[in-house]
Amino acid sequence: MRIVSKIVLCASVAASPALGGESFTGRDAAYIDWGVKNCGGVSTDKEHAMAEKANTKNGAVFIEQYQDESNKLTAASSGPRNQENICADIKEWYGSFGSRIADLLRWSQEKTDATKKESSKDSNSSGRKRRSAN
Repeated sequence: MRIVSKIVLCASVAASPALGGESFTGRDAAYIDWGVKNCGGVSTDKEHAMAEKANTKNGAVFIEQYQDESNKLTAASSGPRNQENICADIKEWYGSFGSRIADLLRWSQEKTDATKKESSKDSNSSGRKRRSAN
């Protein structure tokens, strides 16, 4: 738990909007990617544009920050409780009302609802087929 707190503190200081507006770093990109891979997040066009701009402006530093933070996240995320906490932090930081940079990630309810409808449809249709076959 201490490791996650240290990562959070370091990343929050480095990416703090108060220190330089909406600056996007390799650390932010690592959190976004981790959120997409492990939390069900979907990156936005705003995130893609900011990542491309930051990578173009400072490519080597951006990649180094990304790799360092990705490694830290991987090490800190062992165990389901740690992963849940990191996902909650990422959603708070980069979600619709993000405290670091808003609107870089979305968690789409439509996908969840559509998946539920598909499952419901499949179970209903197979039930009907069974009745008509008898």
